[in-house]
Amino acid sequence: MKRDGLTELEIRVLEASRKSDFGDCFIEPSWSFSVCDASGLNEKVYRGVVSSLVKKGLVVIQDDEGKGRFRDMVFILTENGKKLWE
Repeated sequence: MKRDGLTELEIRVLEASRKSDFGDCFIEPSWSFSVCDASGLNEKVYRGVVSSLVKKGLVVIQDDEGKGRFRDMVFILTENGKKLWE
């Protein structure tokens, strides 16, 4: 995985997105809570890291169920996020 311009925590979350309980985000989106759990970060830290990844255009967070709860949202790697593994 390319690591240029990424923090250690961003790398940790991106790597967790590839091994969450609901699958590999490289192949299909996953629940944000599952990526959070796989990262081992507490939710507050995780939310901050994901916000940074969203700003960098590597991740999209989608609220498919309209609940507004961060852990219930869907974690999606963008095409730029997927390119980190090329």
